[in-house]
Amino acid sequence: MIQELPQARRHAAGLAALKASHACGVLRTAMLTLALSLPQGLLALPIAVAQVGVVPGMLTILLFGALNTITVAWAAREVAASGARHGVVPSLTQLAYERLGPRGGLLTLGSGAALFFLALLASVVGLARSLAELTGAPAPVWGLGCGLGILTLVLRRASLGSRLLIGLGLLNVGLLVALLLLMLPHLGPMAAPAPAGGSPLAMAGVSLMLFFAPMLVAPVASHVLPQGYAPRTLVWGSAAGVAGGAALFGLWAAGVCSVVGAANLAGATGTAVPALLAALPQARLPGLLLGLVLLGMTALRCALVLGSLGDERLPRSMCGLRRRLCAQLPTCLSLALALGCLSAGATSFTQLVAVAGIATASLTSLVVPAMLRRQSAVS
Repeated sequence: MIQELPQARRHAAGLAALKASHACGVLRTAMLTLALSLPQGLLALPIAVAQVGVVPGMLTILLFGALNTITVAWAAREVAASGARHGVVPSLTQLAYERLGPRGGLLTLGSGAALFFLALLASVVGLARSLAELTGAPAPVWGLGCGLGILTLVLRRASLGSRLLIGLGLLNVGLLVALLLLMLPHLGPMAAPAPAGGSPLAMAGVSLMLFFAPMLVAPVASHVLPQGYAPRTLVWGSAAGVAGGAALFGLWAAGVCSVVGAANLAGATGTAVPALLAALPQARLPGLLLGLVLLGMTALRCALVLGSLGDERLPRSMCGLRRRLCAQLPTCLSLALALGCLSAGATSFTQLVAVAGIATASLTSLVVPAMLRRQSAVS
């Protein structure tokens, strides 16, 4: 009995260390998931909530947050299992081709490409209109400048490494938390939304664009699994990141609606940042940084992905500048549409985000993971 006691203590100490390691891995995975998937839809969310009302808006965020917490866990489980079988962490598209066949792979690839196309369109419109409200210069001029800047960086083969993306993502999370703290002393009773004819469908679309973590499970897994963490760490951490993000997004939307007032938000055509800065001048620096970094990072990232997708489908005989230009045709089309929207002045940033959410994010974040889960259960 005396000899068994030290062994029991060592066993208990080993279990405690294992639990601590698992908790550390879950926290790390959650932070990576949140940092990499912090969405530009965040900047449209207070406007959508103001248009439909705070209570329906919060319920919609919670609903889609819960659904995406489940689907990202499904995607993480399938990615980890495939990585264990083949020794390589697959992307969501590769996993869909492997598990769902050509049709499922094409559905995933097509919806992902459409998501990046529409996200680029929305980010340029949102950035240009926000800068126009802040500076007084015409939005189409800002849109043209943004488009030329993006094309210049893409043609020069700029890159966003994983460390840079994680760093920028963590910066955005920090800026968001700083804005919430600055809003805290100024919170008041929630005002009724202005009669702007807000659509529940638009609110659903914006909420869907808050969550696309299933597409980013593979990059997160490539940082987590090589560290020796178990697959369940990836699953729990991914789910925790999405759930924590949903809570953070709800606080952000409620806080901005309270500080700015729903009537001042409901008719906004750009992002919620200019209205927040007008109501809370002390938030100018973090608010501007959040808007510029989040939209700029999204626009450049989408353009790079679209360029890569285009390059993969060009004949290998084509090379040099001609190949790079042809690969950027989807990016050029998206930027041209953005300039058209800005010149017409009929489409708002929130509307574009909602369309992207309904048309594409619903497939990548909900439908494809559910199909993978069903296929796994059948086999």
